[in-house]
Amino acid sequence: MPALVPLTYSCSVNPSAVFPGDTIAASGTAVNLDPAKTAVYTWSADGGTVTGVSSTAKIDTANLAPGAYTLKCHVSEGDQPSENADASAPYVVKAFEPPTVSCTANPSTVNIGDKSVITAAGVSPHNRPLTYSYTAQSGTISGTGATATFDSTGAPTSAIGITCSVTDDKGQIATANTSVTVTARLPRRCGNSRLVWRCTVSFSKPMSPGSKIPMAACWPARRKL
Repeated sequence: MPALVPLTYSCSVNPSAVFPGDTIAASGTAVNLDPAKTAVYTWSADGGTVTGVSSTAKIDTANLAPGAYTLKCHVSEGDQPSENADASAPYVVKAFEPPTVSCTANPSTVNIGDKSVITAAGVSPHNRPLTYSYTAQSGTISGTGATATFDSTGAPTSAIGITCSVTDDKGQIATANTSVTVTARLPRRCGNSRLVWRCTVSFSKPMSPGSKIPMAACWPARRKL
């Protein structure tokens, strides 16, 4: 009777690195199977859920924490040691990458009391849902979407720092900064003229040292520029 040639077995996964929730395809290859017998395949893993009863299986990584895991594969066609073989294949579950964001202000310079539109462009590498928030060093800012409004009322005449933030549904946060320069409002003009004040002081008698200056009479007038 010829000696039995033992089974050999190997298994593999594709892809070998995924993000939580992705599915991994697994396959096994047995060598020296007896065509007269029925091979039985079993699968197990130390992370995720494995389903499969033939030479192929799937690993569900839903809710699996990031880390390194191992798929264990077994094939059998009898009770003899030479009729059984084991194999394994490693796979990695990666953490979701955090989002990114950029932040701009339009206009970037305003007069006191004026407003500027703040735009945040958030991107999730995995298309996770994003929420937006904003803060300003002074003045007020309102908005919860991709745009917000900065109101410079009450802000000093300087560059006001503004922070745009995005948070994905995994709690990962990205921030970016911009600024709005607040300037003093220039005197109001009417056409090509500027409002000025003219004043006169009347002296009924010569001034002596220590005398008070009489009250001035003033009125508005416009001066052409």
